[in-house]
Amino acid sequence: MISKVELRAVSAVGLVYITRMLGLFMILPVLALNSDQYTGATTTTIGLALGIYGLMQALLQVPFGKLSDRIGRKPVILMGLALFAAGSLLAALSESIQMLIFARAIQGAGAVSAALLALLSECSREQNRSKLMAILGISIGLSFGLAMVIGPLLAAAWGMQSIFWLCVALAGLGALAIIGLSPSQGSDSVEHSAKLKSEQAANKAASNRSELWRLNLGIFVLHAVQMSLWIAVPVILLETFDIDQAQHWKWYLLAVGGGFIAMAPFMQAFAKRNWYRSTLLVGIASLAVAQLVLSQSESFGTFIFGLLVFFWGFNLLEATLPSLVSRWVNDQGRGGAMGWYSSSQFLGTFAGGSVGGLLVSQYGLSAVFYFGLTLFVIWFVVATQMRSLPNIKSFVAKDLGTEALDKLASSVGILSVKNFQDEQEVFVKVDMDLVEKQTLETYQLK
Repeated sequence: MISKVELRAVSAVGLVYITRMLGLFMILPVLALNSDQYTGATTTTIGLALGIYGLMQALLQVPFGKLSDRIGRKPVILMGLALFAAGSLLAALSESIQMLIFARAIQGAGAVSAALLALLSECSREQNRSKLMAILGISIGLSFGLAMVIGPLLAAAWGMQSIFWLCVALAGLGALAIIGLSPSQGSDSVEHSAKLKSEQAANKAASNRSELWRLNLGIFVLHAVQMSLWIAVPVILLETFDIDQAQHWKWYLLAVGGGFIAMAPFMQAFAKRNWYRSTLLVGIASLAVAQLVLSQSESFGTFIFGLLVFFWGFNLLEATLPSLVSRWVNDQGRGGAMGWYSSSQFLGTFAGGSVGGLLVSQYGLSAVFYFGLTLFVIWFVVATQMRSLPNIKSFVAKDLGTEALDKLASSVGILSVKNFQDEQEVFVKVDMDLVEKQTLETYQLK
């Protein structure tokens, strides 16, 4: 069952993701088709305009994540949304491709993903985190699907500038959602120190750096391939299959929405059985198959089927990866760890856009599919080495005074005790391999 703290946190973070990602995704299917609106535009510079956002995010996620560890999540998130709004305003006024690239860089400087993921992780329990991250993944998927519909319609009716003006308004909505969170959900909750010995025992496994870097590689590959597709897919639909730009949204909606609907039962079944390694391997394999189908498609139906398979795997992994990262790292370093994860994600965005543009200009549209296939094969081999997660759970306790909280925190197997005073809920993080049964019964941790 989702607690009040978890519900409020995932609602606010999800709204920020929807508004922010909606603004970003809308340009993907239309920029390559509307390059004539910008002086000096080439295939390479269009790819750079798509990818520069990811490069700035990659450079700033770790500093912003660590800053959020020090001054709190909310101030950093609001700062990032302000930068995103400023970049969107400049992009709306851009007439040259050089100015658009600069504006996209300013947009990307609002690197708040690490702080958002850290905020949600701190306001959720281990056994519910996959569910909440899945809800967050749903919000991203919904924004992606909606963007595929709105982007082409706006660009066809009012030009690319209309998309960036909408981004400014969406940044304001995201800021309002974060301001509405109570102080205790902005990293100002009271945390009672647990026993050092118990913390060290859990961290020995939970902070394994090789597992974190395996996941960082995964999110890099996932977004590099996803971004590179948008150099080729809109052009193929228009030139190979003669689908008018104003009609593209229907097929994007079918691929993204259909992929998500088909993925949902599999994700729920895998998460319920704690089959995270299987989730990764199945998801990666499906993405590799999708690249093969797309590269060999001669009919329109086969091409759309390839997109459907791709978004099945994409949505599955997009919802799973951040949950795994949050569970491999301890509370004190979560902002930094999420920073590296988010940096890898957006570095992949930059690499995919930039390399995709170069590949298309040198070898043709199908080159991006072989590029994706190669990266997915490498990722699959690396993912086979994934280890089992630590046996850690979190519980909600209520009606505990300060003395009881301190006593609970000093018990063997208790990793942390966090008191969300405004919501009158206490999150108790437990190492199930070390905790005594009497402790669970005494404080009704179940």
